[in-house]
Amino acid sequence: MQESAKLSEARSSPEQEPEVVESQLDPEQIRQLNAELISSITKNLYINICRGLFEGHKIIYSFMISTSIKKNLGLVDEVSYNILLRG
Repeated sequence: MQESAKLSEARSSPEQEPEVVESQLDPEQIRQLNAELISSITKNLYINICRGLFEGHKIIYSFMISTSIKKNLGLVDEVSYNILLRG
């Protein structure tokens, strides 16, 4: 009984700082891992969403995803994109 009381006191003690885990990776490796995660998640999301779309809608969805990615990377000029969409 005393052990559990000591354990609960130790857990609720405000003096204890949470343990910080130091990364073994350098910033470039972290950026690389983030890029790989984003790529993998995007691909899996695309595949799973395309399962529920008709063939004609898959082309439109692919265009929307690819232009969104390129816009976020700054590879698509906003004015040109608006002219393409609106004519």
